[in-house]
Amino acid sequence: KYFYPSDEAQEIDWDLFAIYGAKESGKAKTKQDLKMVLQRLFKPIAPTLKISFSLDSTFHYQLPDSIKNHEIDTITWQHYGAGEMSTKGYYKSTRTNRDEVINHKNERSFTILDLGETKTNYDSIKIEIKTKHDGTSWNTVSDLTAGFLRKNSQRSFSEKKSIFNKDWETVEIKELVNFDLKSILLYISLYNKGRLIIDNIKLYGKKQNNWLTLNKIDFSDSLKVNFVRKNTNILYKENIINNVGSNGSHAFVVSSQEIAKKTNLLYKEKLKIEDLITKSIGSGLFCSFPPVLLGDSTGTFPKSNSTLLQALKKDINKLNLTPAVDNTQDLSIGNVIIAWNIFQHFYPYFDIVKINWDQVLKEHISLAIDGQESTQDILRRLIHHLDDGHGIVTKKESREKIFYPFNIVSIKNEFVVIDTYSEALSKYKGAKLRSLNNERIEKYYERKKKYFSASNEYSLQNKVIFDVMSNSRNSNAFGFELLNGEYDSITISPSMGPRAFYSRFLNRTAFEPIDFLTKEIAYINIANFDIDDFKAKYDTLATTKSIILDNRLTTYDYAQELIPYFIHRNDSAKWLLVPKVLRPDNTKNLSYDSVGWFYKPNIDRYSGQIYYLVSNISRSYAESMAAYFEQIPNATIVGQPTAGVNGDINSISIPGNYTIIWTGTKVLKHDGSQLHGIGIIPDVYVERTPEGIAAGRDEVLEKAIELAKASAEK
Repeated sequence: KYFYPSDEAQEIDWDLFAIYGAKESGKAKTKQDLKMVLQRLFKPIAPTLKISFSLDSTFHYQLPDSIKNHEIDTITWQHYGAGEMSTKGYYKSTRTNRDEVINHKNERSFTILDLGETKTNYDSIKIEIKTKHDGTSWNTVSDLTAGFLRKNSQRSFSEKKSIFNKDWETVEIKELVNFDLKSILLYISLYNKGRLIIDNIKLYGKKQNNWLTLNKIDFSDSLKVNFVRKNTNILYKENIINNVGSNGSHAFVVSSQEIAKKTNLLYKEKLKIEDLITKSIGSGLFCSFPPVLLGDSTGTFPKSNSTLLQALKKDINKLNLTPAVDNTQDLSIGNVIIAWNIFQHFYPYFDIVKINWDQVLKEHISLAIDGQESTQDILRRLIHHLDDGHGIVTKKESREKIFYPFNIVSIKNEFVVIDTYSEALSKYKGAKLRSLNNERIEKYYERKKKYFSASNEYSLQNKVIFDVMSNSRNSNAFGFELLNGEYDSITISPSMGPRAFYSRFLNRTAFEPIDFLTKEIAYINIANFDIDDFKAKYDTLATTKSIILDNRLTTYDYAQELIPYFIHRNDSAKWLLVPKVLRPDNTKNLSYDSVGWFYKPNIDRYSGQIYYLVSNISRSYAESMAAYFEQIPNATIVGQPTAGVNGDINSISIPGNYTIIWTGTKVLKHDGSQLHGIGIIPDVYVERTPEGIAAGRDEVLEKAIELAKASAEK
């Protein structure tokens, strides 16, 4: 998939091929059988690939006599990270000298349709949508979500309804509305390749147990259809078309379209025809192939047998895979192979993560064959070995996460309640979690940690406990040890949506996002400040003797606009390393494109003392920010070591409706030393305590204020 550059290899769905190939290979009884199966599988797409029982390093490229006098090109793969031919994305992969059709994978259309205003409050809203969906690949799906705009301008959303059915069906969205409703929107998305047809929409409101018709949209008059937002992705087109509805009527149609794009070299380095790739593939077998082929406008050479190619594509499509298919043995095995390979070739931290990756493949193929765990859990266990704090496996769900009304983090290897979002739970601030559903929390953690990936133990602890807080739909019995030594068990139900949870989480201090604690000390919460507000207040901020920058939580990309106000010299550090991949199996020797942000200090840069707060949940972008302040002479880092996980993420969609996210770029500290697994080390180590939390104190912030006051008195 990633290194054989033939045109034929681009005609198949490689995800389905992995599942089909694993299934066919499993039928082999002997090594000779396996060799024959592999030859049959690969000959239609890789005619120059050799599979043998001995290492064969010879290769003679012969062009057909009929094209020897033609203008020919060299075709080979270049990878800048693991990318796709797409309209977006930091990472890119391309075949040189070929016009490529832009890949729809991970792409979607996005349209918002106004269903109408409501002048009366209703107990419930119901939307009936007659629709059908024509998918052209295993991962094609459509989503419909209702949005409810309140009179106070806030929005809430229904659960997503995912559409797979190729026959007409009526999809129903029903939602309780215990708020002043202004208008109702329908969010429409088509993912990957295919077509979505919406025939008509009916909107109802329930009042005193009666359903009243509020609006009907049948698309017969386009002037009466109000689009709040039309699709802007060039890979999709949308129209109101006659004669495509369920009764030959008008309907709203969203469909994918193919667009070709001329490829360019991603970088100067590229392989030559003689750079033969030879590998041992197990069972005494070896494979060899040229990573460079010659070609012209008619295709790459040598060409494969078109009859064999069509037969292979037909066999692959017999899998009849849809996004709804899950947890079969074939799916699990195929997905392990897909995931293992992406990391084998592109994961940038194998020089730090000491793991026998080949053995990991064998173990997880065995788990897939055994069939005792779900596909998702097997993939989560695979990613656990990468020690990648970004590494997760998500399944496209139609429901929104619901959080418990409190928050727990790891403090000195104890799970401690750091905040509660309900008055009834306030007595649990500072309490230590001792059990979950009557299971000792230590035992629970040991049982669950193999399903999470993190670069160090405290980050792993935080990921496991955050999963408890955010991924449950049911009540759980939490056993807490209170500060007075008493044990208290309470059954709690998740009740907070993501917006409400994160709003409370990001506003943990009593201060404003930008606040003046005294005339000489300012405070900025990097998690929720407004950059324009900062710029407007900077002249006043510049007169203070100390600024406390709180980076203990999430950091948004606009926060980097702060950097020129504080750095003291031109920034020339190349700390972002993007893999440049030409050959397979890069677990040992990757080459990189080294880049940075390259900021210059403002003329009116801040000259006072800086106290930069970090925590063990400061991760990723927050660490990019902290790394700058680690280099500033008048900055003091206060708190705990950060999570030690950084680098631009990458993602792939795989069969079963899964998405795998991982770190695709290697990040170093500005002095070239290791960040992964170590993090940014504070100059002044301070940790919150259960006693301080219960008392409403924030010892880390208190320490920064103490240091700032002492500095101001000098």
